[in-house]
Amino acid sequence: MSAPGRPKRELLPLGGTARSAKGAPIGAVSTTTAIDVAGISPLRRGAPVACPRCGSRQTQLLSQFGSTACKAHYRCLACLEPFDYFKPH
Repeated sequence: MSAPGRPKRELLPLGGTARSAKGAPIGAVSTTTAIDVAGISPLRRGAPVACPRCGSRQTQLLSQFGSTACKAHYRCLACLEPFDYFKPH
């Protein structure tokens, strides 16, 4: 029951999200939308990246983009420590 003069709001189940007429969550990004990556710093392939913890050059690229576009996410194969690598411009 809503108070007079107030719009009635749809109640959602606990943890539910509002959905569009097509059933997609409102505010969701379509998976078919192309992402413009112009201006995002690409990772330069070259010498292996050294681990900041143990200095080993046996590292594995986990993600080309870390928490920001200027970082890449690596893991050291010697000490298994994940770390961010700042990309050179």
